[in-house]
Amino acid sequence: MVVTTDPSKVPALAPPPGVHPNFVNPYSLNPAFVATTVLCLLFATLAVTVRLAVNLSGPNKKLRVEDYTSLVSWLGLVWTCLLAVLETRKGLGRHQWDVPIADMKTLLKLNYFTRVYYAPTILAAKLTILLQLMRIFVTTKRGLVFRLIQFLIWSNVCFYIGHLLVIIFQCTPVPKAWNASIGGHCIAKNVGLLASSTINVLSDVLILILPLWTIWHLKMPIQKKVSVSAAFAAGIFAVFAGIMRLDYSVQMNNATDLTFVRLQHGMWTTAEITTAIICASLPLIPKFLSLFRQQHREFTSSASNPRGSISSRRGLRPPLFLSESFIWPDVSKSGVSASGNEDQVEVTGAFVPADMELALANLNASGEAVMDGQRLWYKTIKGEEGIRKTVRIEQTC
Repeated sequence: MVVTTDPSKVPALAPPPGVHPNFVNPYSLNPAFVATTVLCLLFATLAVTVRLAVNLSGPNKKLRVEDYTSLVSWLGLVWTCLLAVLETRKGLGRHQWDVPIADMKTLLKLNYFTRVYYAPTILAAKLTILLQLMRIFVTTKRGLVFRLIQFLIWSNVCFYIGHLLVIIFQCTPVPKAWNASIGGHCIAKNVGLLASSTINVLSDVLILILPLWTIWHLKMPIQKKVSVSAAFAAGIFAVFAGIMRLDYSVQMNNATDLTFVRLQHGMWTTAEITTAIICASLPLIPKFLSLFRQQHREFTSSASNPRGSISSRRGLRPPLFLSESFIWPDVSKSGVSASGNEDQVEVTGAFVPADMELALANLNASGEAVMDGQRLWYKTIKGEEGIRKTVRIEQTC
């Protein structure tokens, strides 16, 4: 029997009895990885697009802090997916006995940087959610909700900074993390991964519970509580993805076929980050749909009026302001009205705090002034007892 010493022909792990290494067309999890990556990038990109479209098309037309953290998390997701693609080219997703030992050094180095980028990426995604919750629910810096959100923000910041430092300096010297031939020492990598995955799941659960607990302590109809809670309950899948990631962390702690198990762990990591990005943008979907319908109405109106819009002939009318406001969730004053020089406007319905700018879809507006081309937007003013809503109605035709 001839024993080869060519590292491109030596398996990185001894195969089980009766199994022969296959370096030509081995079984691989690559198809599942490609499908997961494409879907996650697609939905994450759509979620960030919705966020930017809403905030850049509002009256202020500027980005907020949570918009920037959302962009950071999206860029981190794209970058980690690209690194994972490079890893699969070096054998990630195959059984380790089907991976030449010559490729293991590059594979371990790529995996090292993938794990490094995970911490800032998931931190940015969670900060986006928490800052969004702060904007929606916090009306005073003295309340319990404010203190809970602040605790979650700073505990996550401290944890993921610590996690990042542990990953970077897991070996001394650092290159030993991917090159075992270098002298030095490393901490137990998989034990640290197991501990961080456990804390990560706990963080996901707390972030999921906080908005649901807040909503169900508000004075509003049960039906409205259920509908508002549904937008935040999507975070259940983020918790599920975190639990699956924890499960594969446990398997990696005991597995020898690491290249096969690690890709499954990575796919659930991608799903967890993607779900967090989506959950942060869900409250903005009603406003996005409202903007889409408004743009569609304006387009169809201009297409059917080749001479130009009414506003180009008559000019803008003076804005109509509602003279009454109310404290949400006090729905006893859910109907407000205002009159102008030429129009009578009536606005009815309950307001839902989908964001600082409320969606038109949350209102049922009727009256003479309600017509194609009319623009309605809603601004939130922070108050001591709740979220104060005022309505400004400006007629543009």
